[in-house]
Amino acid sequence: MRELLSYVRRPARYIGPEPNAIVKQHNSVKLKTVLVYPDLYEVGIANLGLKILYELINDLPYALAERAYLPGSDMEEMMKRHASKLSSIETDTPLDEFDIIGITLQTELNYTNALRVMKLSGLEARSGKRKKLFPLVLGGGSCAFSPEPVADFFDAFVIGDGEEAIKEIIDIVIRCKEQGLSRESCLNTLSSVKGVYVPSLFEQVIDGQDKFKGIVPYGKSTPGVKRRILPGINSSALKHALIPFLKPVHDRLVVEIARGCTKGCRFCQAGMIYRPVREKDMDTVLKEIKQNIDVSGFSDVSLLSLSAGDYTHILPLLKAFMSEFIDDRCSLSLPSLRIDSVADSILDQIKQVRKTGFTVAIEAGTQRMRNIINKNITEDEILASVELAAKKGWQTIKLYFMLGLPLETDDDVTGMGELIKRIHAAVRKNNRKTKINASISAFIPKPHTPFQWAEMITPGEFRRRLFMVRDIVRKTGVVIKYQTPEISVIEAVLARADRRMGPVIEDVLAHELKSAATRGLSPEEEIHKPVDDPSSGFDYQVWLDALKAHGLSLSDLIRERTADESLPWDHIDTFIPKSFLRQEYEKSRSQLITEDCFQAVCTDCGVCDFKYIEPVASKEPLQKSSGVQKAIKGPEETPNQWTTNIRVHYTKSGLIRFLGHLELMDFLMHAIHRAKLPLAYTSGFHPKPIVSFSDPIPVGIESSAEYIDIKLYGNIDAGKVLEALKKYGHQGLEFMNVTLLPYGARPAGIAVKSVHYELMLDAVSSCSLSVLSSAIDLLLSSKIFMVSLNQKKKTGEFNIRPFIEELGIDRTGKLFMVVKRVDNRLIGPVDIIEKGLGILYHDIINAPLKKVGVEFED
Repeated sequence: MRELLSYVRRPARYIGPEPNAIVKQHNSVKLKTVLVYPDLYEVGIANLGLKILYELINDLPYALAERAYLPGSDMEEMMKRHASKLSSIETDTPLDEFDIIGITLQTELNYTNALRVMKLSGLEARSGKRKKLFPLVLGGGSCAFSPEPVADFFDAFVIGDGEEAIKEIIDIVIRCKEQGLSRESCLNTLSSVKGVYVPSLFEQVIDGQDKFKGIVPYGKSTPGVKRRILPGINSSALKHALIPFLKPVHDRLVVEIARGCTKGCRFCQAGMIYRPVREKDMDTVLKEIKQNIDVSGFSDVSLLSLSAGDYTHILPLLKAFMSEFIDDRCSLSLPSLRIDSVADSILDQIKQVRKTGFTVAIEAGTQRMRNIINKNITEDEILASVELAAKKGWQTIKLYFMLGLPLETDDDVTGMGELIKRIHAAVRKNNRKTKINASISAFIPKPHTPFQWAEMITPGEFRRRLFMVRDIVRKTGVVIKYQTPEISVIEAVLARADRRMGPVIEDVLAHELKSAATRGLSPEEEIHKPVDDPSSGFDYQVWLDALKAHGLSLSDLIRERTADESLPWDHIDTFIPKSFLRQEYEKSRSQLITEDCFQAVCTDCGVCDFKYIEPVASKEPLQKSSGVQKAIKGPEETPNQWTTNIRVHYTKSGLIRFLGHLELMDFLMHAIHRAKLPLAYTSGFHPKPIVSFSDPIPVGIESSAEYIDIKLYGNIDAGKVLEALKKYGHQGLEFMNVTLLPYGARPAGIAVKSVHYELMLDAVSSCSLSVLSSAIDLLLSSKIFMVSLNQKKKTGEFNIRPFIEELGIDRTGKLFMVVKRVDNRLIGPVDIIEKGLGILYHDIINAPLKKVGVEFED
């Protein structure tokens, strides 16, 4: 795929390996695995589960793991044109050359993407049509707990905690490989691993009236597949956080502090399938944070848990974090705070560096509905929590609600709107700058939850209820956001379906691929014109047509299930019996609360055996926090500490040249943080390092003359700064020199007078030397040379001639050009060469064009 980088808009998605990625020689191991997240790089790189498995497999001396992500639609089109297969990030190896392809199924909406991965890898989508032993296609993630809609496409699924099963799976596959076993024999052996489900060993039973009756094993009386549970999560820790080349959707270091939740919210699948609560010891958490900040340079840390505020030692952990990392300006967020865990002391700790997001999941607008869903919080607690956040200075508070919950009435919908109004009033009373964003989604009845039997409302009914809420909060300034309800309906359909959904998914994918193929963009248009990515191609009508074509009814798929009917996920044993879930469903009708077993008595949900599996609370920290914390000192608070401005000279070449300007800025900041430089910060709500980058150059251009100005505290030794930075360069990115700047020097971004470029013409095929010479003469002889340029998302005519100081071809056949600043503005070299001289874009990038020098003001 890397040979196609000059043809796509976001090549940074494909240029790996990133710093801290693990690259092994393929001939040095017995088994090769590639872990795939079936969405774009910037989405998949944030997935913690995949990164944990990546490190675990690579810790085995006889196995390796690489990664792959779904390409953007422009890259996908180029792959088809050039007959290129989807390949791995680490070594650009096609996926069909690995022994195992492991695909994470985190959301049902990625099912078509999972099939897309198989097709782009040159594989048959249906498992039964793949005759060779390798690669085996395995699925995992939360969707594996209801795998039947995609059962015909996967060879096996890992149900539950993959850390427990992955080594056993690898050892078995190695033995099968060494013994030359058939595909069927290997899968039959794999099925003996606890937590592994092989769909081909089970059949779906449909009665004479076309009603689903169950999934049963061929020729066996085995009741089903038991979930794999990791007894404790102290061993499940990251050691080397990856530094992404492209800004992820969640751009922070994520550290898991607990797995599982026993609050018992009746709509929540994660709260059921990840039981029991297993907390990571506080000392282990701090060690993991320390190690990964040092190797990655992240300045934002997120503590991951289904209910982070309920972590046993949350306050000592926050105090210890601030004491340890406050000098590094590392901020901390708890993305999953529950209302009843919000405390004054917790917010005081979080806000010390910068105020990260404050998000609270309220779910329902009335106490009646909160009792029904077992959300054991009161309105007084809700109001007290948001008031506290406003008093502490949070400028944005996000609220999460659901519409369409079981037994919901219009009075409950009205109550939601009124509650949002009261929250708004309470917040404004304490801080008039604080904004309220309310996100409202449609309830989806998920498998393995007490509400798995419930019906789902239609998109039309969702909108009716949504408009009721919006009318009530109108004129308050509260921003209401919601996911398109049609997307939620299809998510529910995919979550609850059986194997008859497989052909529907294939039809939808075929339609998506056909639509992409008829888009008709040329390679140059693929570069310059925005195109839709595969994750944004949802078409509700296509899904409805596909369901109808295969005899499936939408109304039947979202209807309420009866207590005695078979469900397509009944054979997947989470250790929570169906009877317990049904009991909870019946309790909801009477508005009865079930207590949290982690804080009260056991509710007998069935997960724990109290020998091997039981709730695990974090241990007391070995070293108690003194409670004495360092104070953050910003520029305005350190009058006696001087600052020094430095200018860092660096180069970029090879694959690093495919980083865009913003991507390169982020990447450099990771290196600067890792080097532990004494950065000076801005003041205000969100302090940032004081840095200035030189003018951006187009993606794909090499440069031996890039600069960044940095303001540092103290008496700085330029040599030692360079020595520190050099440790954290990367292949293609090298730090060359550090210069101390005099007081008052203009920043690098505006101090450049002119820029020098070179292009080796022997690598250019789009025009001859004689044609190019004539084009140069015409351009230089013109006083006005108008070309069409995109400026701030607008296209217009622009005179490029005043910016050209020098332009010609030297004796070695090399194009040289000097672009000068005019009216405090520089223009890109590609605009001149492509539109002024007629050399095609991919020739400019593949040659490649190189920035060889700059001239600064005196």
